[in-house]
Amino acid sequence: MAEGKVQIFFSNSHLHNKDMEKISDYLTKNGYKCWLAKKNIPGKGLSTMERVKVVDKAIDDSSIVIVGYSNPYRKSAACYKEFIYAESKNKYIIPIKLQREYKPDGWLGLRVAAYTRLDNTNSTLFEKTMTKLLEIIKNQPKEERYNLGTGTLTMY
Repeated sequence: MAEGKVQIFFSNSHLHNKDMEKISDYLTKNGYKCWLAKKNIPGKGLSTMERVKVVDKAIDDSSIVIVGYSNPYRKSAACYKEFIYAESKNKYIIPIKLQREYKPDGWLGLRVAAYTRLDNTNSTLFEKTMTKLLEIIKNQPKEERYNLGTGTLTMY
């Protein structure tokens, strides 16, 4: 990770790659280093375990995880693992809704309920949503994180 820059990991269903690329491009223009699987994992040549290691390292190297949630996200085993791993590492998670009529349910509903969520389902409000996202990122707590997995408050 570049010195002085916050790396942001993007967790999303491949069906929403374009939505997340647009958000990533916006954040990159505002000085943030972004990590997306589509751009950072080679399309061929890696085994499943090698891919998992690459993703785990990217999450470890990130201070923020943006979750682009939708019904396909909820149904994805890989997305579930990314979310749970990010929580276990006490990452600052920012869920962004990407599917207009979707109301989070199941494991995802339980998880995102604990976070400040943004809605990116209305393209005419993209700039407003991104302004709010930047505000959340800039004001993220630096010394306290609540670990939902263990129910403990971690100070560091």
